[in-house]
Formats: sequence, structure tokens, C-alpha cells
Amino acid sequence: MSEQLQKIIAELIDSHQYTYEKLGEFATVGKSTVRKWRYGMIANPSLNKVYKLAKGLNRPLSDFIDADQSNYDYQTGPFSDRLIRAMADRCVDEDVLGKLIKMPERDIQNIITSPEPPSDDILRRLSLALSVDVPWLRGDTSVPLYYLDDDEYQVISGYRQASDDTRKAIRAILKAQ
Repeated sequence: MSEQLQKIIAELIDSHQYTYEKLGEFATVGKSTVRKWRYGMIANPSLNKVYKLAKGLNRPLSDFIDADQSNYDYQTGPFSDRLIRAMADRCVDEDVLGKLIKMPERDIQNIITSPEPPSDDILRRLSLALSVDVPWLRGDTSVPLYYLDDDEYQVISGYRQASDDTRKAIRAILKAQ
């Protein structure tokens, strides 16, 4: 992913279409992170962040994935696309999702990059953590069904609007649990 991502960012910055700051807004990262992506200082950026960047640029995620990818064996499919979408909608990255379902971040990355859905138990845990319907997450239905009560919606809406520092503090609290 890194070489393709570097190339796209370089083209966008060099052509003066976008600034580092604007690309960072799309991906919900700082401009220094985008700069590090451009120069290859971050080898494997979060798929969730790259998805958000692709979505903000109205480009498919596959544009950002290297054809000969060795670190990420990313294969798009209904499950992985929907998992990434649900994570982006909830502003949850691999680390936070791992904490929520009690799995290491690397296992979450493996689940995301797998062409097949995980076991029913893990699928159920992902569904609960992301408040989405299992059949939608699996790719069996076309309309997502989100389960949120008013308090949960308030928390998620607040998190989406929170500053990077506030989000970091929330992640630190989740890590401590």
C-alpha cells in the first residue's frame, strides 16, 4: 500500500490540488502523518485511515493498494469493505476495535485483509462492537442496520467531532481497560 499511497499523495500535493492539512482532514490524521505517508516513514498505515482518505477523494480503496503488496495481503470483498466502512463510520481504528473485542491489533488487521469473513463468534463480537447487523457485515444484505440508543449515538457523535487530543485521551482510556 505504501508505494501507491506515496505516489497518490505526491501527485495531489505537487499539483497543488490539495494540502497536507486537507488530506489529513479526510483521513482524520494530522498533516505530519500525511507527510510521513508520502515519504514512506510510516510503512503500513491503518487501512481505516486510508479508506477515509480514499472516500474523501472519491476514489476506490484499491487505488491505494500496491499490486505486489507483501505486508498487506489485501483482497477486497463484501466483508472487508463493510468492516472498513463500519469502522470509518464509527471513527474506530484497528487498535480501538481490538480493545473492544479483546483481540490484538494485528489480528484485526488480518481479519480486515482476509477475503472471507471470520468465525461466527468473531463476527458477532465485531457486530456488537461496531453496532451493526451481522447479515449486513457478512454481505448478506445491502442495507446496514445500526443498533444505537440515544446515549450511544451521543457518544459516537461527540467522538466524531472531538479534537485529535481528545480522541487520543479516549483511546488511552480504552487501552487502560
